[in-house]
This record gives sequence, C-alpha cells and structure tokens, in this order.
Amino acid sequence: MLDAFQYWPASWDREIGQSIAFSILGMVFNNIVGLPLSIYNTFVIEERHGFNKQTFRFFVKDFIKKNLVSLVIMTPIIGLVVKIVQVSRVMVISVVLNYMRHVFEPRISRLNGVLFL
Repeated sequence: MLDAFQYWPASWDREIGQSIAFSILGMVFNNIVGLPLSIYNTFVIEERHGFNKQTFRFFVKDFIKKNLVSLVIMTPIIGLVVKIVQVSRVMVISVVLNYMRHVFEPRISRLNGVLFL
C-alpha cells in the first residue's frame, strides 16, 4: 500500500510494515462498519432504558481516544510478533501445528467414539 505513494522508510522491514498497515486498515474498516451500531446502542437503546449519560461530543472524543490507544498498543505488538515469526519461522510453525494437534485431536477422536491420548 505504501509503495503506491513511493514512501517506505528505509529502516522498516517490508513484511512488518505491510502487516502493520494491513492491521490498521482492518481496524479502520471495523470501526466504520461498527460505528452506526455503536451510536444506535449508546443513544437509542441505552437512552430508552435510562442508562445513557453520554453526550455526542463525549462519544466522539471517547471514540477517538479509544482508537488512538489501540493503535499505540497494537503497532509494536504486531511488529514484535511478525519479527518473532521471521526469526524462528520453522519453530513457530511446529509450535502452532503441535498446539492445534493437542487442541483438536481429542475433540475429533471423541466424535469418532474413541479417545486417543
């Protein structure tokens, strides 16, 4: 995405930057889709039952703060996770597959009527 604007900081690893950009786009999309429902929930349903003490200005300010804090916390965590996967690609794949085997194998074997330990 950033290649289209000819902007990619030299210190960024391409995969980490793309992962962070994709996550930010996902967060923006999720907020756009969820905003009308959140407004309806806060100002219609909660107001109907007498729980709403929030003004629209405070709602917008809270929405912006929530997203900024999420962005500040999410960005380094995503970068760290991608870097860990890059450094230990084979180990991460084996750990994930082993975890999936231990989580799903007992459930599948119970479906067949036989429990393998």
